[in-house]
Amino acid sequence: MTVTFSGIDTEGLYPKVYHIDTNAQTATDMEAEKTETGDVAVATDHFSMYDISLVADRGLSGTIGQDTFKDGGEFRLTDDAWTADNGSSANLSITQNTTIDLNGHTLKISKFGQYFDVHEGAKLTIMDSKAPQETVSDASGDIYGNKATLENDTLTYYITKSAATGTGTTETLVKHTVPLAGAGRILCGEASAQVILVKGTLELQSGVLQNTGGNHIVLVDRGTLDINGGYIVGGGSNGTPGGGIYVDNGTVNIRGGVIAANRSSSGGGIFFQNGTLNISGGAVTGNWVNSGHDNGGGIYVKSGTLNLSGGYVTNNRKECDCDDCKNDVNNTHGGGGIALANSSAMNMTGGYVTGNYSGLAGGGIYAGFHSHNVTFTMSGGTIASNCAELGEGGGLRIAGGTNGVIRTTEKGIHYQ
Repeated sequence: MTVTFSGIDTEGLYPKVYHIDTNAQTATDMEAEKTETGDVAVATDHFSMYDISLVADRGLSGTIGQDTFKDGGEFRLTDDAWTADNGSSANLSITQNTTIDLNGHTLKISKFGQYFDVHEGAKLTIMDSKAPQETVSDASGDIYGNKATLENDTLTYYITKSAATGTGTTETLVKHTVPLAGAGRILCGEASAQVILVKGTLELQSGVLQNTGGNHIVLVDRGTLDINGGYIVGGGSNGTPGGGIYVDNGTVNIRGGVIAANRSSSGGGIFFQNGTLNISGGAVTGNWVNSGHDNGGGIYVKSGTLNLSGGYVTNNRKECDCDDCKNDVNNTHGGGGIALANSSAMNMTGGYVTGNYSGLAGGGIYAGFHSHNVTFTMSGGTIASNCAELGEGGGLRIAGGTNGVIRTTEKGIHYQ
């Protein structure tokens, strides 16, 4: 349950709520959040005694050192900031709960190989109290396969919206334009393996995470990633998997936000193995893989579970630019939107897989290539207007040996 404390003047302050155990004589940090209305909210499983305090954030600007965040707390950028250029590539360690309000400014990671390191047991929360406003407009042209772009400090991405019309669907392409110049950003100025390594918990409420030439933006190693808003953009390279997010044994919960304009060798937006990926909102859009042997333009799941109940996987691409790919009569590569392999499972109860493109098979979803222990179950949601140019399964391809189940419900399933 969520307990909300109202009528408190929180302007310019951050709340701290502690659970008081009078018997054990301990105080436990409840990880409070300030709501859009200025109230204080905490998640709890019981009513008890609480202590509430309000603390001022610590302003940041200019050069920051590797020990800036060592004691945790609340920080707010008052101007652009950057890591020290002193020959050291020491990481920015997060060992205690830390909140960073980017406040419309850029925090630049200046050194090659440097990144935020969120330790086990610690939580890093990133927000932007001056988040940019998107411009939304109808777009013309193909309703599938539109890559997201980062040009002139502007992010452009596309959503293919789908509406049921009798036994079919009607699609509309919608263009989103986001000015990043006035957005709060954590930006890798030089190529680092990732912007943030998560062994504890990372929550992205708003703001932009961006890498330039690195392998990933967020790497989750046995940790938890919660995306409730914001943007993860511009990450990856052609030779490594997981351009936006790379997960090796962890939990990812996507309830909002946008993962766009990332590329990789497998899983342009997200590469996921060993854990659970829950998507109930937001958009994985305009990501891609280039090589004929690469798979999963939007999401690649390997030995993990994907639960899709909401949000969009849309306009992602799997290219087919080599003779081996074009002559692949067995359709062993594909997955413009989602690729499932190696003992993975996908449960689709809602959401949209729309407007994705594969140069070979499985425009929307390819379940079970190179493996015989994949499960795909669909009991809700929409798979529509995806494209498989040279192979099978424009919307969905279920390979031999894969357990595929599609169930109709009173709410209906739309597959086209």
